[in-house]
Amino acid sequence: MYIPAHLKPRISQAPPAFDLPFRSISKQSSPHGRPSCAVCRFEAYDRARLLNHYREEGCLVVCEGCSGGAGKGWVRDSPEYWEHVSREHVCTECGRHFNSDSNLRHHEITHRRPTIKCLASTCDRKFTTYGGMLIHLEAGTSCASGIDILDLNKSAAMCFQARKWVMREYRDALRSHERFELGVCPFKCPDCGHALPKLSSLFMHAASPSCGVKVNGAVLKKLKRWLWKVCIALLLP
Repeated sequence: MYIPAHLKPRISQAPPAFDLPFRSISKQSSPHGRPSCAVCRFEAYDRARLLNHYREEGCLVVCEGCSGGAGKGWVRDSPEYWEHVSREHVCTECGRHFNSDSNLRHHEITHRRPTIKCLASTCDRKFTTYGGMLIHLEAGTSCASGIDILDLNKSAAMCFQARKWVMREYRDALRSHERFELGVCPFKCPDCGHALPKLSSLFMHAASPSCGVKVNGAVLKKLKRWLWKVCIALLLP
C-alpha cells in the first residue's frame, strides 16, 4: 500500500559515539536501564563494572579522584577533560586531585623512574631528583662513601662561582667544615636571592615552580659539574 511521504513515521538515528556531546557520552544507559559504554555499547551490570571496562578497554579515560574517589569516565583528550585536569590539579598518571599546582608537582615526582646517580661512584643508589640525592649524602649515614653535609658545603663554597649560590658572610665557615645552628641559611638562590639552609634545599627550590631558576640551568649546571668533580677527587685513594 502506498503511503505518502509526509505520513511516514520519522526514524531518528543516533549519532556515532564520538559525535555525542561529552555530557551524553559519559552518562549512557542501555534499554534495560543499566549503564553502558557509549563508545562500544558494552552493557555493564553497574557503574563500578562500567568504569572497570573503561580502564581495561580504554574507551574512556577514568579519573580516579572524581566522584569522591569512585572515579569517572572522560573522553580522552577532550577539551572538557583537560579543563578538568587544569581546574582540579589532576595527576594524569593516577587520577588523584590536589589543592594546588605546587602539590601536584611534588606528587608527580613519585611517578618518575629513579635515574639520578649518587655523586659517590662507590654508591649504586639512584634517585628521582637531584635534591633527593643530596639529602642522601647530607645525612652522612646513608651512603657508604662517607661523604656528608660538611663535605658538600665545603665543595660548594670552594667553586670560583660560589658567590652566586653562597652567602658572602658564610663562605669562609663553609670552607672550614663548620657546622651551623638550626635556622642559619648559608646558601641562596642565584635567581631570586632566597636564603636556604642546605645545598639540597637549593636544588629542591630550583625544582619547584616558585622560582625562575632551573636545576639544569646554566648556573646550577656548573655547580653540579663541580660537585661531581670534587666528589670523585674525595674518593680517590
